[in-house]
Amino acid sequence: MSEDPADLAFDLVWANEGVHQVWGLGVPLWRLPFEAVTRMLGGRHFPDIAAYALALAAATWLLFLALMDVWHRESLPLAGHIRVAAPWRQRLRMSLWWMGVPLLVLFLPPFLELLHSWFGVCEQAVAYEYVFGLGLIAGLLRLAARPTGRRFGLLCLAAGFGGLIRPTLVLHGFGVLVSGAVLWWLGERKREGQGRRWLTLAGAATLFCVGNGVLYFTNLARFGSGFEFGHKLNVQTLYGSMYATRFDHPYAEEPLGSALRELGGWLFAAKTYDPFNEYRTDLFPGQSATVRWRQVYLRTFDPGYGLWVAAGWVAALGVLTRRVRRRPPSLPPETGSVWGRLVLGLGLYSLAASVLLGAFYLRNCVMSSRYVLDFMPCFAAGMAAAWTAWAAWWKPRRGGGVVLLLSLAGLVLWEGWQMHSEVNAYGPPTILRKEEFAAAMTRQRPTVELPQSGRYDSAEAAWGTRIPFNGTGWLDAEGTVAPCVVLFVKDPEFLELEVAPGPGARVEEGPVAWRAKVGLEFLKRERMERTQEGWRLVFAGPRRKQYQRGLQPVFLATVPKEQLAEPRSP
Repeated sequence: MSEDPADLAFDLVWANEGVHQVWGLGVPLWRLPFEAVTRMLGGRHFPDIAAYALALAAATWLLFLALMDVWHRESLPLAGHIRVAAPWRQRLRMSLWWMGVPLLVLFLPPFLELLHSWFGVCEQAVAYEYVFGLGLIAGLLRLAARPTGRRFGLLCLAAGFGGLIRPTLVLHGFGVLVSGAVLWWLGERKREGQGRRWLTLAGAATLFCVGNGVLYFTNLARFGSGFEFGHKLNVQTLYGSMYATRFDHPYAEEPLGSALRELGGWLFAAKTYDPFNEYRTDLFPGQSATVRWRQVYLRTFDPGYGLWVAAGWVAALGVLTRRVRRRPPSLPPETGSVWGRLVLGLGLYSLAASVLLGAFYLRNCVMSSRYVLDFMPCFAAGMAAAWTAWAAWWKPRRGGGVVLLLSLAGLVLWEGWQMHSEVNAYGPPTILRKEEFAAAMTRQRPTVELPQSGRYDSAEAAWGTRIPFNGTGWLDAEGTVAPCVVLFVKDPEFLELEVAPGPGARVEEGPVAWRAKVGLEFLKRERMERTQEGWRLVFAGPRRKQYQRGLQPVFLATVPKEQLAEPRSP
């Protein structure tokens, strides 16, 4: 984004001599051609909302193409080698199902509430994640309509690039890989030998690795590690959150039962919306007493969603069980009904991705309402699987058309009621006008000036460098510090800290909890010496060459992990 540290802002990263955003490069790459054309035509900036609207339109188009494919194959079934129109009652019931799927996934209430939130950069990343998830759902629909190796491979190739938008899309991609493999294996029409079938699966997995490989190497070039997305390097004023993401946290040792109860509370329980008190202990039922950064500011899901999604999982597992039992291994794969394949593909993806996301967030050091919304694509798929199973059940039965019509009307009413109950603690989006953007772009950045001595004698010395967030956590001129401190240094060879206990503090053993990192590397503490006022801590310099030259961020932990929520260090 910039090579000037003066351009650092909240949640941005300074790494490898440049300013970076967290996450991958998916959203910037999507915006890039629109920005380029706008500037070629003399403009300054292509609106972010317009770029997102185009992405949503593209995903919607893919979804409708997939639904049309399903419609074509179900409403015009093959009779020999000729497609003939299905009876009008069957087409009517198919139409009701067809209308229900986009109504369900495009107007999912948590998604609409997200769009109506303050829609900062973090919320935009989740919104793009859902758009990509819609594309994955469309791909599964097309694969269910016609399970060919080509469609399976293309779906895996696309799924592999999801992590460039948001890390959790890697887990969604694995869910698609599992679901797509089962769909293709059970539904593939050709009589292929086992060796060729396994070769096709290996090829699809390789295609899935292409996008993930791009993600790995871009992360490596930007942050110094292929598995780092910037969350251990970003600068902000949330001291407890920075401590937990860079060092350690007590919630990593949370018992399994307690962690599962809290995860269930996050997903489905009613909550107290208090985004400015992240360490409050009574935010929702099932919340653990263990210290953890928790930000509750958006209404997400309720128990009704859980029942609906679970119904989709049960239906998918039921279809899978019947398919496996009815096809002996010696027989060629049966194609089965497109309805069964739809339920199977959507439900298995939903189940696999939900389990992976649940495992990822089970003991994560920080948790937020927007992290719960990472479940939106797989929950929407599970609900669509349940809707499809419901439509398939009533399709051959008397009065099925009336039941499906009433169900569709009920879906509309339910979504309206859900939207009426929305909660957004931060308020609606703040739109940046063209004039405000132009003023921000032309603002003169101050010149960065580091002390020639390589020493910070006071908080004012760090603040005076004109590097945003330099000295974060160094709270006042008296030397009071927060649980985590950020300092910027140049060409670090060693790190020496002089610390003293605050007024009234009794720290007989000294600052044994103090730790230090440069970038992603922990520094080795060489000695701790007693001084007249307190202690002197000396840390060895970084061993990795990338941290030995240039401007580097130093992160200090000043308390034990159990005290990361405290306002200051003793």
